[in-house]
Amino acid sequence: MTAPALGGMALAAASPAAILLAPAPVPAAGAAIPALTPVKLEIRKQLVSKVTKPGEFFPLRLAEPILINGTVAIPAGTEGIGEVVESKGGGMAGSPGVLILAARYLDVDGRRLRLRSMHIVQTGTNNQDGATAVGVLLGFPGLFITGGKSTVAEGTIAEAKTAEPFALTPSPVTSAPTTSVTRPLIAAAPSPAISTRGNSQ
Repeated sequence: MTAPALGGMALAAASPAAILLAPAPVPAAGAAIPALTPVKLEIRKQLVSKVTKPGEFFPLRLAEPILINGTVAIPAGTEGIGEVVESKGGGMAGSPGVLILAARYLDVDGRRLRLRSMHIVQTGTNNQDGATAVGVLLGFPGLFITGGKSTVAEGTIAEAKTAEPFALTPSPVTSAPTTSVTRPLIAAAPSPAISTRGNSQ
């Protein structure tokens, strides 16, 4: 084979298509996400004060991947759950409504990564003075939103933190199956019968 042909083969082996097929790096075995790691979440259901009931769960989704040393530990799009802690409508004369939300967990390979300290900035209308309402972080994992009618729109981005260290269990690398040679069992030939009697004359 000529030298130009060998050069073409080398270029083909290093083509972008071949690079794209390389497996993505995974965190080292035993790696863990530290407690209080910031996470960005997307609220996937509209929530309205008074209409939404306390104890009601709502879907969350990880808006950005969680990284460890530049490597994706948990990908964006991972689903999770939040909970409505308290919900009250506004009173007369445009008094503030109340909506307290909490991020509970992300579902990671059938395990729960618990969350805390969710907060967002949510605008609303106060009928009394037209002021803009903002989210105020409370002392427990949740959010207090004031306004004549407090609404959190679907797709709202919130921030939270991991509540505890979370050990990762990356999928093991699948190696090529090894071919074992099984030797057939060979039955031992019966030993010749040995007579203990003397020869007859």
